[in-house]
Amino acid sequence: DGVRVVRNKSIIESNRSLIKRAIGGISFLWYGWINSRNKHLLNPSAYDVVLATSGTVFSAWVGMRFARRNHLPLVVEIRDLTYKQMVATGSSESSIKVRIMKLIELYLCRVADYVVPLTNSFSSELVKEGISAEKMIVVPNGADFVPCDHIGSEILHFGYFGTLGISQN
Repeated sequence: DGVRVVRNKSIIESNRSLIKRAIGGISFLWYGWINSRNKHLLNPSAYDVVLATSGTVFSAWVGMRFARRNHLPLVVEIRDLTYKQMVATGSSESSIKVRIMKLIELYLCRVADYVVPLTNSFSSELVKEGISAEKMIVVPNGADFVPCDHIGSEILHFGYFGTLGISQN
């Protein structure tokens, strides 16, 4: 229906160990970086804005790099605070993997033009961590059913760097 989808390769492993999860995430990052540098695949002049979602921090990182390299506005959508999720599932808040994830996620929010957390609690947490509330717009569960009008007759083109798979139907 007029939506162009560019898929990344990734190495799929069972999700049973940190190493196997890291291989999957890093392979997604690697192949996404390769795709984002291919101007025949993704022509930077065809985009007005980049929406990078942090359902996985790796997809958001690829979107951030694409936006910065091509001088495009960046919107980071926070679908999950991975560092909080890691602590909630048993990792120590002081562990190196949690601290690195937190640094990456907060960096993405700092460099973004806008941040779209999907819950008020994510927004509150980000403000507590020093992210400006002025650049945040909460869109509950990622669905904003408010009708909007385009400015002029121009169609807005944007790049979405995120994961859409079987779990998102």
